[in-house]
Amino acid sequence: MISLISSVIDNGIFYLVFGATALIAASQAIARVISVLFNYAAVRNTVFRSGQPHGILLPKYLFLVALNALLSYVGIRFLTSITSIPVVAAKMIAETILFLLNYAAQKVYVFRHSGEQPLS
Repeated sequence: MISLISSVIDNGIFYLVFGATALIAASQAIARVISVLFNYAAVRNTVFRSGQPHGILLPKYLFLVALNALLSYVGIRFLTSITSIPVVAAKMIAETILFLLNYAAQKVYVFRHSGEQPLS
């Protein structure tokens, strides 16, 4: 449910900003910052139930967010360059593909519980 709400926030803001500016990177950055503020607090406390300090979790989470945003941007550019898919649809396709990878990365890299070893 948290992912769905985060996605609605992200895509809604992206759609509004892109409609006003036609700039993919700026639209994605603004939308991502707003959705990340909601998502971090929600997944830290309810999904992964992590009690680790923000000083440890937040840098790893923000690194993952930046990597995810870069991959999403590349995916959007790639899809719109080889097809006639509109930008908003390309964003949804790219981020749907990244969704499962992102969840796994959060579970293994960011919100790993004490004593758990990261996957090698």
